Amino acid sequence: MRVGPSASPRSRSFSGEAAIARNRRPRKVAWTTSPNWPWSGPGLRHTVQRRPLRAAGKEYRSMSARNSLTFAVIAGGLAALLAIAPTAAQRAHAAAGDAPADGQNGFDFEFGRWTSHVKRLKQPLSGSDEWVEYQGTTVVRKLLDGRANVAELDVAGPAGRIEGVSLRLYDPQNRQWTIHYASLRDGALTAPITGRFERGRGEFYGEDRLGDRPIRVRFVIRCETRDRCLFEQAFSADAGKTWEMNWIGTDTRVRDGG
Repeated sequence: MRVGPSASPRSRSFSGEAAIARNRRPRKVAWTTSPNWPWSGPGLRHTVQRRPLRAAGKEYRSMSARNSLTFAVIAGGLAALLAIAPTAAQRAHAAAGDAPADGQNGFDFEFGRWTSHVKRLKQPLSGSDEWVEYQGTTVVRKLLDGRANVAELDVAGPAGRIEGVSLRLYDPQNRQWTIHYASLRDGALTAPITGRFERGRGEFYGEDRLGDRPIRVRFVIRCETRDRCLFEQAFSADAGKTWEMNWIGTDTRVRDGG
């Protein structure tokens, strides 16, 4: 909507411009300084030239425009700094997360009771892709102020029942965990695997035998959420060049009263 001249603030502020426009030549006022002024001698005349009101108005508008531009530049700079600040905070937080930790509390997330679903490759490294499934529970208990813990596995399915115990021991000098597993079927410990947790992911490696074949073992622990974790085991018959997954365990935390 167009605003009429009478409603315009500009027309009220510079209403004298019409009168000044009729006499564009600047007026001169002559005056004589007092002999007592320290900056002038007796009889010295100064001429003051009054600037037209139109010129003063233009200078005022020019100054306002410069001030507005300066304010816009400052505001833009502050906005840019505020936009950069979260990135800097995130970088500082990421750097702190990359700092080496003691590692003793690596298994603290697992303490408690879980429901376990297990998929197992029936004949590893044989070319078979027949998988069997089990359902049951896992209970993890803290030992020796967190420097050790024990996990009890009890799952069953159409292929039978698996009962076993996993003992995890922490080595503070190397900042690594060693995992020992024993099946209650024969009571024998498997060869240990060793590793650590980094950025929420645990990786453990070791040497073992599958029948008469020497193999390399990889065991990975990772959690999708604090209440749902995955345990994946793979074997390699070529010194780690290729891996075949043979165990996928999914644990879901049992809440109190569940």
